[in-house]
Amino acid sequence: MPEIRGDTVPLRLRLAYVLVACLAVAVGLFLRWPALGLPWAVGKYGGSMLWAAMVYLLLRAIAPQARIPNVAIVAAILAALGEATQLISVPWFDALRATTLGHLVFGRTFAPEDIVAYWIGIALAATAEIVIRCVRKAPA
Repeated sequence: MPEIRGDTVPLRLRLAYVLVACLAVAVGLFLRWPALGLPWAVGKYGGSMLWAAMVYLLLRAIAPQARIPNVAIVAAILAALGEATQLISVPWFDALRATTLGHLVFGRTFAPEDIVAYWIGIALAATAEIVIRCVRKAPA
């Protein structure tokens, strides 16, 4: 990724985060595609991990100069709060969850194991970013 100097962040860095976030969404949806015949847990938790990685990546696109651990913590809190909203039953929000997009974004039923999957996905995304940065800095 391009080096960040001062207050200017190259647009291509922000776009890179958004593109990788889109890739995470695509792979997550692909994992949940029944025609693949993957085990239920792979689709469910793999998709959840990638959804959370997308949250992390979009936060990085918004705040590329923020420290990686700080963004990971914010993403973990947002993901857990998103899961916790499933404990609340409000008619308009339940109707939103009943749509395909609402189900993909907000889910339908609370499951603590989903939070674990989210946190693993965020940790993997943050770790991957750290590793990529280290490799890019290493002499050839």
